[in-house]
Amino acid sequence: MDATPRSGRRIFVTIMIVLAALLTPLAVTAVWLDATILNQDRFVDTMAPLASDPAVQDLVAERVSTELLKVVDRRETTPPAAEIIPGLGDVLKPMGEVLDSAVVEGVNVLVHSPYFESLWRTSIRSSHKVVVDLIKGDNKYGSIENGEVTVDLSAVGVTALNRLPNVSANGDPTTPGMRLTLFKSGALTHVRTALNALDTLSWFLPLVTILLLAGAVAMSTRRLRALMWCGVGLAAGVTLLKALLGAGRSAYIDAISGLESFPPGGSVFDTLVRYLVGMSRVLFLVAVVVAVAAFVADRMRSSGAEPRRSGSIESWLDRNAGVPRAAVLVLGALVIMLWSPPGLLLVLAVVVAVAVAVALVEVAVLVARS
Repeated sequence: MDATPRSGRRIFVTIMIVLAALLTPLAVTAVWLDATILNQDRFVDTMAPLASDPAVQDLVAERVSTELLKVVDRRETTPPAAEIIPGLGDVLKPMGEVLDSAVVEGVNVLVHSPYFESLWRTSIRSSHKVVVDLIKGDNKYGSIENGEVTVDLSAVGVTALNRLPNVSANGDPTTPGMRLTLFKSGALTHVRTALNALDTLSWFLPLVTILLLAGAVAMSTRRLRALMWCGVGLAAGVTLLKALLGAGRSAYIDAISGLESFPPGGSVFDTLVRYLVGMSRVLFLVAVVVAVAAFVADRMRSSGAEPRRSGSIESWLDRNAGVPRAAVLVLGALVIMLWSPPGLLLVLAVVVAVAVAVALVEVAVLVARS
């Protein structure tokens, strides 16, 4: 008699759990964006480890040295008489080479010293204003129409120049080229729109996700079973987020490959999202624990009402077909969550492997029930 209302309620519960799973990547990203990226101190702390990355150090040293050599004062090594007296320029040429070597060596020593982290933090703190501009769309601190977010390395150049004895700049040492590009994308305008929307909804998305999960449990006639599926949906949403991060990392590496003034590989991307990855793993673990605990509690409650059956594997599989299915899905999700970083090929391989494993489980269930 009440089959239709129960069926309708079950459909609503399913829809709510699916919506919560789909909103989870957006909700977690919105919280991370507001708490880490838009907060200046946390942003500086997030990007600080790049100062000890050898690839970043080498690129900064090369960039700063190249720009300093353009403005260094060479009047002592190339006096005006060198243009008048034939051969004097060739005699004084080694002095210029010594000066160039001193500049390059001085920059390298500074960049590979512990003091560089302080300079790097200062540069990142200044660049945070541009990051906020990117997300908010204010353009208070310069235009980003060229699709770049850069770190100003002027502080490194000025400090290196001041540390070199008897070396000065012929003009302003803070040249426009003394910058390190962190991000570059022709679609940065669209990215800004998406990030701005996430920032605006940073409190709304998590609230809606929590209400959907709570509502699904409250509406269900079997609340422990609904709680289990809420855990499964939450874990699925976090796994989707990790897969999207892997795809984003691959796209980032493809976008910067072969371009100058970029740290090679995905070091910048990995450093930027490391707290987001950490949040995802913790949330995934919580979701799995909740799902398993709810499943065990539901089985313990319902086992008393069920008559005892044969203890064979076939009968157990017949009664608990969901257990191997869930185990396969959880194992696949764990591979994606714990693999760092999960590339697109890995995600596809895991999906195929999970599909094959689930198909084998279904065959075993059919055999057990036949």
